Amino acid sequence: MHNRLYDDYLDGDELFPVVSVVADFLAALTERWPDRDTGDDTPWVATPLSGGQVGHAFTLRLRGMEQM
Repeated sequence: MHNRLYDDYLDGDELFPVVSVVADFLAALTERWPDRDTGDDTPWVATPLSGGQVGHAFTLRLRGMEQM
């Protein structure tokens, strides 16, 4: 499933509009944890979070998981 979503939405040249459930989820995350990649209080490795969302998929990199 993950590979198909990646191939369909993140690896192609076509841009798909972000579905509202993804946008709402990322908005809730950034409301709780600010959308910045510096500081001790943020879990994000890369920002903005909205930069990795396409259609039904999004990429999310968390601190401590860089080596995975």
